[in-house]
Amino acid sequence: MGLGSPAETPAVISYAPTETPVAFSLPDGFLDSVGDGPKAAIAVAERDALQARSSGVTFSWSYKDLSGRVIPGPVYMVNARACRDMVHEAQQNGETKRARATLCLSENGTWERVG
Repeated sequence: MGLGSPAETPAVISYAPTETPVAFSLPDGFLDSVGDGPKAAIAVAERDALQARSSGVTFSWSYKDLSGRVIPGPVYMVNARACRDMVHEAQQNGETKRARATLCLSENGTWERVG
C-alpha cells in the first residue's frame, strides 16, 4: 500500500468519542502502570490531536506527577482514508518516553493504528 501525497486537512474529521486512550504510541505497558485519571487526560489530548486541523500543534496532558504531549502531523490520504503520523511523549518518574505511530480513519469513524 503506497502513501498518497499530503492533502489539505479536511474541514471536519469525524471520530468516535471515547474515554479510553488510543494509546497509539505510548510504550508498551505505560497505561498499565497508571490509574484512570491519567488515562482520561491522555484520551482527551489524543482525541484533540487527532481531530486538529493543524499539524505540529502540541496537545498537553497532565495528572499529578505524570505529564505528556501529543503532536499530530499533517493529514494525508492513503487509499481514500485520512491518515496522520503522531508523536506522543510522556514523562514519568523523571524519564521521558517518546514514540511515534501512524493512524488512519476507519469507515466507522474511529482511528486505527496502522504503523
